[in-house]
Amino acid sequence: MASAVAIALLSAACSLTLGGSGKPTAIPINDAAPQASSSAHAGMTLYANADPSFTVAYPSTWSYQRNLPAETTGGVLMVFRAPPEGVVDGYQDNIVVWDHEWPHPVTGRDVAAKVFAHAHKWIADYHFLRRSRATLSGLKGGQIEYTGTNEDRPLRLVTVWTGTGSTTYFITYAAEPGSYEHDLRAARVLIESFRLT
Repeated sequence: MASAVAIALLSAACSLTLGGSGKPTAIPINDAAPQASSSAHAGMTLYANADPSFTVAYPSTWSYQRNLPAETTGGVLMVFRAPPEGVVDGYQDNIVVWDHEWPHPVTGRDVAAKVFAHAHKWIADYHFLRRSRATLSGLKGGQIEYTGTNEDRPLRLVTVWTGTGSTTYFITYAAEPGSYEHDLRAARVLIESFRLT
């Protein structure tokens, strides 16, 4: 097993085991409710988060969970889940938005290590595929693609990140290999719609 690089792509997805109950718990907050998006992305719903301040469009058929307990999720802000693909769908494809506050100037190596450290909490046997440059919210950043397993289920993951000030924002898409391509378009639209406000 590799160590430490929190690409936070390894979300706190619904099938990932969190805390004692094995299920994430939403903590309700009084921020703006999601609204139908008037953007160019048909079938998407716009979500606005208050703190940290960002907006993101997600598929209207997907569910979401916000404000997960930091002690069990390590900075996860939102988890978006695709609808089950059938009665026997044991893993819902998901997209996780998370952040990390750095106490020091950060390098690309620091970010990669954070991604894998974060992933290590939920993913076993992960294998690095590739790293490339990317943009998120119009800012320069990076992307890491990798594979791993969660509760013996093989997964394919991609994490995209960018930073501003001392904070790095991450978006991770996780899916079983057979359904990865199916929801990849929705994942790309969500990632491209992410805006720090």
